Amino acid sequence: MNYRFDGPVSFSSMAAQAFLHFGISYAREGTASWIFRVQEAPGGWQAALVHEGACCAVSSVCRNRREIAHFLMEQLAGQTGKPLGRWGFMLGMRPVKALYPFLSAAGPWREFAERFLENEKVAPSVRELLMEAAQCQKAVLDQEKAGTTPAALYIHIPFCPSHCAYCSFPAAIVRRGEALDSFTASLCEDIRRAGALSRRKHFVIESIYFGGGTPTILTAAQMERVLDAVRASVPLQERVEWTVEAGRPDTVDPVMLQVLRRHGVNRISINPQTMQDRILAKVSRTHGSRDILRAFREVREAGFPVVNMDFICGLPEQTIADMEENLRVICQLRPENVTIHTLAVKRGSPFFEKEKEWKLPPEHEVEAMLHLTQERLLKEGYHPYYLYRQKYMTDDFANVGYALEGRDSLYNIQMIGEHQHVIGAGAGAVSKAVLPGGFRLKKLYMPRQPGAYEAKLSALCSARDALWDFLPDRKKTAGQES
Repeated sequence: MNYRFDGPVSFSSMAAQAFLHFGISYAREGTASWIFRVQEAPGGWQAALVHEGACCAVSSVCRNRREIAHFLMEQLAGQTGKPLGRWGFMLGMRPVKALYPFLSAAGPWREFAERFLENEKVAPSVRELLMEAAQCQKAVLDQEKAGTTPAALYIHIPFCPSHCAYCSFPAAIVRRGEALDSFTASLCEDIRRAGALSRRKHFVIESIYFGGGTPTILTAAQMERVLDAVRASVPLQERVEWTVEAGRPDTVDPVMLQVLRRHGVNRISINPQTMQDRILAKVSRTHGSRDILRAFREVREAGFPVVNMDFICGLPEQTIADMEENLRVICQLRPENVTIHTLAVKRGSPFFEKEKEWKLPPEHEVEAMLHLTQERLLKEGYHPYYLYRQKYMTDDFANVGYALEGRDSLYNIQMIGEHQHVIGAGAGAVSKAVLPGGFRLKKLYMPRQPGAYEAKLSALCSARDALWDFLPDRKKTAGQES
């Protein structure tokens, strides 16, 4: 069975999660056995589900996104005979975000949030996970009430040494530093313009995140120019959280680490994904498990106070024994942050449309891996502090970030919550302006292709500036530049 969605793109992720739960895939071409339509109507939205040419159900007007989700899930459950999963009616990539109104309100927030999750028919195990993450995020919200609302700076470097089979991110595959001087120069100008915007709107950056791609694909000299541009142009809080993804250990060396540390980077990601060389080769990673251990040792020697490591459950030929080995490595190295992803087959990745050829483990084994991981990490003193789901994630899975006490990533919390301004620089970066009242955003996507990004940089920066036209410019004093 397959489906098509006819409606605003902002609802497409919600629809994809619902249909995937009931074993219904997206119709990439030709006819579809299911059509889900969402159209604007007086007072909200009209939702309809059409099955094989006959209108099988039409809702009354739905007032909001949550009512649309309830309608779709109820209709699919009735038509397919499959029950709701552990997440109940909760659809979307950021489930904790649904609890934010309770976190910011006066009164017993936990009682109200628990009642809400019960009404959404969320299973107790998932409710516990959501409430723990919400507690961590409430601490951040409470701190913000005491002062001004800060902003985040996201810098995207869309290059990698190879294309991992599960990934849709890299814009280009290059060797380290290869022909990236022109991109580096454009990125530095982009950062300068982002700094001018921050000063003009009186933003103070509390977190910086270098993502990709693989940011450390730059040479040490190129990276130093980018870091210098940040330091020279961007207004930073005194204790800014500064993360750089060094996800490929084959791009990490002592010289690069010294450059990062010297400029104030205090959080770094070394992302093994798994520790089995046979699986790493299968998914086109250009490193082995020994490279991971070597890179981690060098990171510790360089003095980074917080290290994150990413692992994926559900990779080709992966077994529960493989995940047990991964957990032994985590317990031995004790990174301050650990992010456990579940494989999601993304469009644009080599996996897409070829899942059966990759010998992916069955869902019940992936679920066992996730249960084992959560149980072991909690026992080792880690706690879940943020989580999110993905558009093409099957079953009742989620990506969960764990941290040791006092080591939660501020950027991850703010990014998932989407209640903070984010200024994006670099090819493929996204800027997000939070409109008055919260929960409504204006966004700007930089082109992913470096050539288009560099050619249109001036116009793109002007368009980014315009996202915040609803905020007044900072008043200048004598001798002050914008």
